[in-house]
Amino acid sequence: MQTQKVFIRNRILKAATAEFLHAGYQKASLRNIAVEAHITPGNIYRYFKGKSDLYQATVAPAWDGIQAIFKMVGTIHYSDYSENTILMLTNSLTELFIAEQDGFMILIKGDPQSPIPDVREDLIAMIRKSIMKNMMEEDPNIKIDPII
Repeated sequence: MQTQKVFIRNRILKAATAEFLHAGYQKASLRNIAVEAHITPGNIYRYFKGKSDLYQATVAPAWDGIQAIFKMVGTIHYSDYSENTILMLTNSLTELFIAEQDGFMILIKGDPQSPIPDVREDLIAMIRKSIMKNMMEEDPNIKIDPII
């Protein structure tokens, strides 16, 4: 069995990132990724099980960061919202975007065929749920505008 090389794996991930950004998940081609990474298409399978596995490895740092933010927002109670809390959440999201911009953009663009299809909708739903939950906790009789 051939030993995996970190630099080849990194080239594959870099090429896959460019391909997923350009073509989306469904139209991404392992052949294009292999050409860009200067390897044979079959060599990709020495490092990844297939396109789904490669996609998940490409977006994993961004996805893990988004999941951590989901978890953080889910633990904040309305009464805990302050300028510092909002600043902390904003900084977390900004730092994630800066550090993992390509993976973040792949996820936000979305592709219904991808292993992680609805990130944009999940973010919107998380924010909506948090707002509604916190508004209801503040005043259970509050009438929430349907636009929220």
